[in-house]
Amino acid sequence: MDVKIGNKDLMTYVGFALLYLNSGENVVLKARGRSISRAVDVAEMLKRISGVEVSNIRIGTVNVSGRKLSEIEIELSPR
Repeated sequence: MDVKIGNKDLMTYVGFALLYLNSGENVVLKARGRSISRAVDVAEMLKRISGVEVSNIRIGTVNVSGRKLSEIEIELSPR
């Protein structure tokens, strides 16, 4: 399941991800631009709280409205 990281509170995204992880699903945190640091914070917090592991990280650049934005996808899997 994908969780798109934006401007909400950090714990909001941790809660969403935990719901999916507790059901046995992999979670992919997706973020662009300034939200990348928040996605990394969410992943690190989930690693500490629930012991999930990072199974894959993808980075890249996309064109959005004529601007280049960095993006990241962090795949988490339950242990």
